[in-house]
Amino acid sequence: MLLFDAGNSRCKWVWVENGIWLRQGVLGNADTDAWQELKDVFARLESPQKILVSNVAGSVVGQRLRALCAVWTRSEEHTS
Repeated sequence: MLLFDAGNSRCKWVWVENGIWLRQGVLGNADTDAWQELKDVFARLESPQKILVSNVAGSVVGQRLRALCAVWTRSEEHTS
């Protein structure tokens, strides 16, 4: 499970499996480089079973969170 707590100035996150915190971090809401680095890290991980978000930072951070989690979005291929 991936948890996000996006406040007014920074976003905290934690990756949890079986109740154990495996990874965690904090990044500034305006730190574009840090958001990209985290996206690169997430792209190397398996998709979490669940993502929970608390966001009081507004729509810009909401868009960043959606883009960050989009690394796990895969289009389905259909074969005939």
